[in-house]
Amino acid sequence: MNRPELEGVEIRAAAVGPVSGAFRFTLRDGSAGEALRQTEVAAADLVRGQSYVFRFSRIERSRDRPFEITLAPLPENPGRGVALWATKGERVPQGGLTINGTLRWASLAFQTHTPAIYPLRAFFTAGDTERPPRWLVLAGLMGSWISLRFVLRGLVRSVPEG
Repeated sequence: MNRPELEGVEIRAAAVGPVSGAFRFTLRDGSAGEALRQTEVAAADLVRGQSYVFRFSRIERSRDRPFEITLAPLPENPGRGVALWATKGERVPQGGLTINGTLRWASLAFQTHTPAIYPLRAFFTAGDTERPPRWLVLAGLMGSWISLRFVLRGLVRSVPEG
């Protein structure tokens, strides 16, 4: 995950026959394997719209953490008639799509959801730790403009009238 505050994962599903039953979504820590969030969803809800968003309470420190999503039929009411969209070609680095324990040729097609960051908040919050803070860049830019004003004023005064 490349952003903080993960709060949802969106997938695309399609009906491939009569849709029935329910599934269990589980979001796991990709390193420790512990279940972090879990919900049950009716198979009909997965295919109702263009996509389905598995929403959950925010995970504050999600940046630079691997996660694993499991979608499994409920034993007491197994989901049927649903297929998930996957990417074609190369797998996600350090990840992949497994079906019934077998690694497949692609990755699950998904989109993560994080809260919107307002421009002013994004400007003042820490981003890349290898670069100077953004506010410092703004201060440098303001100092440059002020210096330029004094230089131009000095040039104008030094030109002889005539």
